[in-house]
Amino acid sequence: MADKLRLAFVGAGFMGQSVHIPNFLSVPEVEPVALAEARPKLAKMVADYHHIPRVVSSHQDLANMGDVDAVVAIMSEALHPPVVLDLLEAGKHVFIEKPLAPSAAMGQQMAEVSERAGKLLMVGYMKRYDEGVQRAQNLIEQYMESGELGELSMVRIHCFGGEWTAGLGPRFTTDEAPPAAERVLGPDFLPEEWQSPFAVFVNVYCHNINLLRFLAQAEPQVLSAHRLGPSWLVAMTLRQGLVSLETGQLSSHSWDEHISFYFRDGRVDVLTPPPLLRNVAARVVVYRAGREQEVIDLLPPWSWGFRNEAAAFVRCCLQGEACLSPASDALQDMRLCERIAVAALGRSRC
Repeated sequence: MADKLRLAFVGAGFMGQSVHIPNFLSVPEVEPVALAEARPKLAKMVADYHHIPRVVSSHQDLANMGDVDAVVAIMSEALHPPVVLDLLEAGKHVFIEKPLAPSAAMGQQMAEVSERAGKLLMVGYMKRYDEGVQRAQNLIEQYMESGELGELSMVRIHCFGGEWTAGLGPRFTTDEAPPAAERVLGPDFLPEEWQSPFAVFVNVYCHNINLLRFLAQAEPQVLSAHRLGPSWLVAMTLRQGLVSLETGQLSSHSWDEHISFYFRDGRVDVLTPPPLLRNVAARVVVYRAGREQEVIDLLPPWSWGFRNEAAAFVRCCLQGEACLSPASDALQDMRLCERIAVAALGRSRC
């Protein structure tokens, strides 16, 4: 077993600079090899700062490098299918941001190639690697199995966003225009006027759907869905209890997102922090009802889900650790998003 993961990067934009490159390079077992970035001035600045020895212009250059074990490819999901397929078929493990792909059909192809190549395709659902979220998942599973809070009756998911960057931004910028990306449509059953709203829904709220599936350890079924402008209202069901998903947009200094599991005799609230707020995990609050009422505010360690997921990817590649967010699982989010769109489209007058 190798003691170093020879790692390359695709993309030196906002998320690459602010989050992924520094977090992956903070893992002691990582050996940086190369950076692929189409903007040469930006590429040199970022590579020099992080001591990445080689700069190339395309992911295809990385695919041809024999000394690259894995690639962190941070780009629009529209580019995921061709880039990921090239890298997997070249024998590289690959990490990408969510969502998996513009459509479930494209995502399925990526998952199948990952399995066939025997290489990991990990999707960056950093909330699964948040220590508060993981503690909440253990508690919810315990309450469901023990029945000490009674039966689960309802799950409420709320995300209206707000200021998600917490003031974090890229270190380097240039006057170079980012490469133009060809427009890639989502599911072919969606009419043109639904393509953009669906892409936004998947890009933002796949996090909430993925978090529901992780915390409940179950696959929800869609009952109904409605869309009005940027807002969506979805009703689902789990093996026990109903689920409501309410989304929208809020211009706010704070971050307005939480998921609550309602039992007959209590509730578990998971309040997720702004995504780019470093070293702050999700807050978990347990309310016990009944004759003696109690509120327990759990305090997870200071940690950052993004940094935790980077370390997990390295362990998966080097040690064969089971992955919490493989492509095969992320594909279920895409399929659920498409079922939500089908339900909303059937109720729309568009």
